Amino acid sequence: MISGILPPEISHAIKLVRIDLSNNLLSGPVPPEIGNLKRLNSLVLQRNKFSSSVPETLSSLKSLNVLDLCSNLLKGNIPERLSDLLPNSINLSNNLLYGPIPKPFIDGRLLESFSNNPSLRLPVRVKISVRYHSSFMNHLNEI
Repeated sequence: MISGILPPEISHAIKLVRIDLSNNLLSGPVPPEIGNLKRLNSLVLQRNKFSSSVPETLSSLKSLNVLDLCSNLLKGNIPERLSDLLPNSINLSNNLLYGPIPKPFIDGRLLESFSNNPSLRLPVRVKISVRYHSSFMNHLNEI
């Protein structure tokens, strides 16, 4: 297991296409400098102890197909611009995120990707099916 912080110098590895540091004891912020890794198509940092917000700079990763930051201690709002990417796979569940879920994620039927964040909420005036809403609410209540 790796512990400590993920150094911002990781952004110097400009040819990286995949980062998977799952199931470690990494803590502190997710370095915003990761947003400089323009070739990155997979960022998997699940099951660590990252405690920052989700860096808005991740929204500049136009090649990103997989974003998995689940089961950390991330807090704050989900950056609205992150929805510009709409990666094939996103998982921000089991964190401490709060505020509204950006509407494009709801329209893309990605609600389960945000479960078990007790203070996340649906934005005002969003219409989704009752069945889908119930499924999401059940995930929130499983805490």
